[in-house]
Amino acid sequence: LPVEDVLRYEAHAIANINTRPFSEDLDRFSIPSKTLEYLYSGKLTISVRNSILQKSFSDDAIWCKSSDKKDLLEGMEKALLMTPEQRQKMGTRAQEKVLKLYSLKTISQKINQFLAGFSH
Repeated sequence: LPVEDVLRYEAHAIANINTRPFSEDLDRFSIPSKTLEYLYSGKLTISVRNSILQKSFSDDAIWCKSSDKKDLLEGMEKALLMTPEQRQKMGTRAQEKVLKLYSLKTISQKINQFLAGFSH
C-alpha cells in the first residue's frame, strides 16, 4: 500500500498492533521503527515488549510479553475494555512523547551536542 494509505489506516484504527517477535539480541540494540510509527499515530499501540521503548512509554501503550497468540489476544482484550476516550488519551500521550524524544529537532540537538564534545 502507498504510505499515505497506511498512515490513514493507522490514524483511524482502534489500536495499532506490532507483532514483531521478541529477540534478546535485537532488543539490546534496536528500536523497532514500526512500534515508534504506531506510537506517533495518535492511536493506542499494542506491541510486543521492547526494553528501550518501554522505559519511555511504559504507560502509553499496551505491552505484550511475546508475539504468542495468547499474549497478543490479552493485549487486544485490554484495549477493547478501555473506553474510546482512554484509548485516545494514551495515543495522544504517546504521540507527544515521540515528538519530544525522537523528532528531527530533538535528534539534531543531540547530534550537535555529541559533535560539540569533539571541538575542545
